[in-house]
Amino acid sequence: MVEVNAATDADFPFCWRLYRDFMQLPVKSGSGESDRQFKERFKKTFLCNHALVLLIDGKRAGWLELEEDDAAIHMHQLHLVAAYRGRGIGSNIIDQISVIAADKSKLIRLEVLKKNTGALRLYKRLGFRIVRADIQKYFMSTSKPD
Repeated sequence: MVEVNAATDADFPFCWRLYRDFMQLPVKSGSGESDRQFKERFKKTFLCNHALVLLIDGKRAGWLELEEDDAAIHMHQLHLVAAYRGRGIGSNIIDQISVIAADKSKLIRLEVLKKNTGALRLYKRLGFRIVRADIQKYFMSTSKPD
C-alpha cells in the first residue's frame, strides 16, 4: 500500500537526491550552473509545485509533483527509489490519478525525457499518447474523459 503525503522541508534532501541522481546532473551543468546553484533553483520551486512524498511501510519510496488547472491534472515529476521500480507502484499511482481525473472530467498531462524509455513504455501502456515533442522531451496526455 502506497501512502501519499504532502512534502515538507524535511523531505527536500531525499527528493533532491532522487531527482539529481535520475537526471544525472553533473557538478557543473552545460549551462555553467554549479550543483549548488541548480540545487538552490530546484529548492525554490520544490514545495510550491505541489510535491508529494510516496511512502511504503513508512519508508520514503519516491515523490511526485501534481498541479491542477481547469482542463487537466499535470504530473510534473514521478521519481521512485531504484528498489521500488518495476513493482507496479508507478502504475498504481497513475491509476489513482486517473480515477481523480475521470471524476473531474479532466485530462492527465505529463512530460517524459526521451531517454527515459521505461517510463515512456509505461505511459503508453497506461493510455497516454504523445501530443508533441521537443529536443529532450515528449509531452503526453490522456484522451478526453467520456
